[in-house]
Amino acid sequence: MDLKLIIAGDGPEEEKLINYSKELNIFDRVHFLGFVEDMRSFYDDIDIYCISSTTEDLPLSVIEAMMSGKPIIASNVGGIPDILKNINYTILVDNFYDKIEIDHIYNMLKSCNKTNCAEYLNKIAFSQFDNKTYCKKLTTIYKDLI
Repeated sequence: MDLKLIIAGDGPEEEKLINYSKELNIFDRVHFLGFVEDMRSFYDDIDIYCISSTTEDLPLSVIEAMMSGKPIIASNVGGIPDILKNINYTILVDNFYDKIEIDHIYNMLKSCNKTNCAEYLNKIAFSQFDNKTYCKKLTTIYKDLI
């Protein structure tokens, strides 16, 4: 696979990632974008979305990536499993350095036909997370509380 890595966002790990990419001799294949204001363009430009954070509650970026029809590789932490559990073209990872996990990621990526994958993820995301569905879920929760 001919891959390039695009990293959006800035933070305390950025300098470490830049140095690590140089150490691995892949710096020319890694694009550090810093803060990205236009996330729609970002999602249009990527083929796969990966979030390797070790602490997340409910990251909106995972839902955005799904709505954009991108296959997702994500840390198995916080609220991420609640979003991605049992959804095709997504994979939850406990250890990004584990050979078995890497094989699972590779197989998922090989099985993903861009069109089918995008349509499936988009449909799932909008059926679960669009404003109308979200408001219905909140209304149900509030009614149950009353």
